[in-house]
Amino acid sequence: MLQLLILLIVLVSSCNLCEFQGSTALSEELVLLEGDKVEDRVIVECSTSLPRTRCCVGGAFVVPTYEDHMIDGKYNEYVESVSTSGKWIIVKTIQKLKNQKRRYWLIDKLPATTQSKNGYALIGPFDEKEIKDTVENLRINILFQ
Repeated sequence: MLQLLILLIVLVSSCNLCEFQGSTALSEELVLLEGDKVEDRVIVECSTSLPRTRCCVGGAFVVPTYEDHMIDGKYNEYVESVSTSGKWIIVKTIQKLKNQKRRYWLIDKLPATTQSKNGYALIGPFDEKEIKDTVENLRINILFQ
């Protein structure tokens, strides 16, 4: 019985409870939040008032913007997929109310400029051809869908 209890404690402590709760860290500030529906998926700048030991449960919308996420009470744009590396995040969103239009975003997690008031720089939106060209021109080594 004691062995089973120890095994259970080890398993629970090795799990990423934040991801289990729908909060996936992408950088120091940015988190992919997921809700009960796929349309709930958004990237937020997590509130800095939360202690680092707690999971992010909300923050300022980054992708999509708050205004684009819902229109007239209906889901419009949400995150379909995210790919990340040490410096970059590539985000693909779907605009549900606009014929399933896909938009792509680049987030530089380590911007060289100090003009960014945040610890990241958001670039986009791009269409599929533009994102492929931009990724190639910037020599970003991320596989994305």
